Parts: sequence; C-alpha cells; structure tokens
Amino acid sequence: MSANTIVAKARLRNFGNGVLEVDDEFVRFFVETGRFRKQRQITRKIPLIEVEGVERLGDDLSLTWKGTTEIFAIEEKPQIDKIYEKVYATLAERTKKVEQQVSADQERNKLAQATLAVMVAVDSLFAVLKSLHGRVDWKLVESVYNQAEENVAKLASQGARSISGDLKPLSAALHSHHPNEIAEKTCDALNSLYENFDGLASSEADSQMKLTIQASYLLNDMALGVLVGDNDMGREGSELLKTLEDLAKMPASRIDVNKAKASLDKFSAGKGKQSVILEEIKSMIEAPLTEVPPPKA
Repeated sequence: MSANTIVAKARLRNFGNGVLEVDDEFVRFFVETGRFRKQRQITRKIPLIEVEGVERLGDDLSLTWKGTTEIFAIEEKPQIDKIYEKVYATLAERTKKVEQQVSADQERNKLAQATLAVMVAVDSLFAVLKSLHGRVDWKLVESVYNQAEENVAKLASQGARSISGDLKPLSAALHSHHPNEIAEKTCDALNSLYENFDGLASSEADSQMKLTIQASYLLNDMALGVLVGDNDMGREGSELLKTLEDLAKMPASRIDVNKAKASLDKFSAGKGKQSVILEEIKSMIEAPLTEVPPPKA
C-alpha cells in the first residue's frame, strides 16, 4: 500500500460492510471474510481513469463508472472528504487534458485547412501562368484568373492571410491582353503570397505550414517547367527533396523520403510521365492535411 492510499471502513449496497481503498490508480472495495475477518475479497475494482463522476451525499460517496452508479456509505467521516477530493482531482485533471487535446486538435485542423487553402490559391495562380503558354485563349485566361481570384479571397475565411489587394495589378493587366505583363503581375502576386508565410517559424506547426507551402511552390514551378519544355530543373528538384526531407521529420508526416527521391530521380531522367510523378509527390504532402478530422463543436 502506497503512502497516497486512502482507506476507510464502508458499506456497499448488496455487498455489506467492508473496506474502501483509493490509490492513484484504483478504487477498490474489499469484503472482509473468514472467522477473524482477516481475508479480503475484492468485490469492486474501479480504475480511476474510468470514473465518470463523483458526488458526496452526506456520509455517502457516489461513484459513476461505465454507466453504473455505486454508493458507498463511509463510516469514518474524516475520510469522506479525502476520498472525494482525490477522486475529484483525478477527474478534473483528466477533463483538463481532454480539453487541451480538443483545443490542440482544433488548432491543428484550422492550420491544416488554412494550408490547403493556400495550396489551392498557389495552384490557381500558377494555372494563370500555364494558360499563357502557347496560343493564348483569352476566355480561358479570364476563367482561370476568376478561379484564382475566388481561391485567394477564400484564404481569409480559412484563417490564412489573404492577398486579395495584391491581385488588383493583375486584374488590370488582364484587360491589356499582354501575356508578358500578365505573367509578371501573376508572379508578383505569387511572391506576395509566399512572403506572407515565409516568416512563419514561431512554432513547429507554423514551420510545417511554411515547408508545405514551399513544397507547393516548387512542385508548381516544376510542373510549369514541364509545360514550357524546361529541361534543366535540377536546382528545383534538389530544393524540393531538401524540403521533403525536412517535412518528413514533422509530426503526422506521410512523406516517404526514399520514395520521393526515387520519383525525383525518375523525373530528372525523363522516365515516366513527369506530371504524374509530381502529382504523386503532391499527394504525399497533402495526406496529413486531408486526414485531420473536423474540429469538435
């Protein structure tokens, strides 16, 4: 018996008189048997972690666990408060931990949704650049821009920093039908969005968000390079691999560095469809973000 154990004579309905014993792990009720009552038979062994509620009812102590309420009549009044306070403190600590975990899960979910919103905005801005390649379909460019504008506007609602104001020069350039000017303003918007998150490093979660966004930019840059026929993307591939290695060290990461490296080697060697390879890597990055459960109310 540890020094933290509280013992009191008590009576449990349907079992009679016995001894109630409470330590840091269990609430036990023993019935004393034998001619000299020196033998103990455990009739109740309740893990403190499973106790759902505790209440003092005069000289009685009510414990609820697994949907069942047990009422112990305590003979030694000074022990009633001690037992009640010990069980209540355990419940309070458990409730606190659950609340902290719920809060952490909600914050992680919020950050994941914000990160996904940024990735969607980045994808749509790069889509504007892709729409300018080759023979330009201005209706398509306008449609792609409208989608990008909508995605950027959604950033604020997801808790991310919006750059809606930075799209005004791009919107104005769109009416000029000058591909180079539109491309320049699109790059300005992408740089502005990146700078919003480049300084994040106040926590592990912020660092993970920053690395994920960085990987998104690199993937899109490489996808654009595939479209325009850029055969020299060694620097981007090396940067992406380094970013993926850093991401793999983060909690809940789904990054398989060896698999990512093998995929990037295939990409560099021109083996397999390059756009498919980049999508596979993108799926690794997005996995921990899409698997986060919605916040509890």
